[in-house]
Amino acid sequence: MFFTLYDLVREKFEIDSVSFDGKAYKHLIEPTNDGLNVMLKSGKHTALEGTFTKRNRDLRIKFSYNRTFKGGVDYQDKHSGSWTAPLRPDYTLSIWPKIFSGKEAEENESIVHIHFDAKYKVDNFYQTVQPDLEGAELEHALDQTEIDERRGTYKNVDLLKMHAYKDAIRRSGGAYILYPGATDETFRGFHEIIPGLGAFSVNPSPDTVDIKGLSDFIDLVIDHLLDRTSQREKLSDETYHIFKEPKEDDNVLHERMPEYIDKEKVFADEVAVLIGFYKNEEHLEWILKNHLYNFRTGTDKGSLSLSGMHLRAKYLILHGKDELETDRIFKLTSKGPRIFSRNDLLKKGYPEPQGELYVVFQLEREASDDFGKIRIDVRRLTRFETYRNSARPFSATLSEVLQSRIVELHQ
Repeated sequence: MFFTLYDLVREKFEIDSVSFDGKAYKHLIEPTNDGLNVMLKSGKHTALEGTFTKRNRDLRIKFSYNRTFKGGVDYQDKHSGSWTAPLRPDYTLSIWPKIFSGKEAEENESIVHIHFDAKYKVDNFYQTVQPDLEGAELEHALDQTEIDERRGTYKNVDLLKMHAYKDAIRRSGGAYILYPGATDETFRGFHEIIPGLGAFSVNPSPDTVDIKGLSDFIDLVIDHLLDRTSQREKLSDETYHIFKEPKEDDNVLHERMPEYIDKEKVFADEVAVLIGFYKNEEHLEWILKNHLYNFRTGTDKGSLSLSGMHLRAKYLILHGKDELETDRIFKLTSKGPRIFSRNDLLKKGYPEPQGELYVVFQLEREASDDFGKIRIDVRRLTRFETYRNSARPFSATLSEVLQSRIVELHQ
């Protein structure tokens, strides 16, 4: 089985065979005690490693057998392993972008491991899964296993073992049974070929080995790995950014807030809130009448930069001169901001615009009820500046506003 997979991986990923003295596999085998036969060297080995370049993408490939994935590996350790018990699949195919080392790819979630287990040794299979079986029960279980093997079937417990590999070994994209059976079957976790589980029939004969299903699967995996719009790869990147910083059990937010905004799930640490200043009552009246708020843009002092956080803002908090506690909270429309010229604002009756270009947000509604009628002390927001700079616009996350800067109204 090993040599079948070795040759398949070498062929599919166009990796030259490693040879010594002109003999392939020599680095992987050792003679038996009687010197008449050879066997695979025991322990952890990298059988193949190389670079695969195709369709404008460069990948690193590593094919290992008997690779042990250390147990109890915490996510913050940033290296390969299982987060529960130690596990050792028969074969592991690891792929990652060439620009990273294997260690770096583990750290940034860009590596994917695909595991294979050969179900050809069944002597202790049921004792491993059900160690309490003995006597007649064990004999019956082994008899049934032999019947299943002859029928070319695999059991749910085999798939459970594959689940263990895929779910426990960090950054695993799939785990598959190789067995002497009659059918191939794969299960997709989502839409793409991986993440997934499955089983492939591999039937040796004196002249050849029937591995068409497995070969076709590797072709699909390669197409997937070369895809620049892979959903799995997007998920891996999101996983890296979400979990790269630890979150303690006591770091929680229990404030009232909407579950969804504009049909999108709300995560308070990702929602941007703009904090704006109104100059006087005339300015405030214009804002409320036109349902618009404008920030001056450009290079002048006090202008708003066009950062992604500002452009994606969902809420606006307004405060005026000497008004450092405010309940003026507005929901912004989902359309995003527009650019207005000075003349555009004059046509709408804006009082004395002084800049040339403005970023203008449309107010959808008053929104203090979204958060349980609150007042916000803008002095407690991290980026608030005092004295003459207190009118400068800035932004904060909704979690910062809710978790640290809120004073509730007393009825």
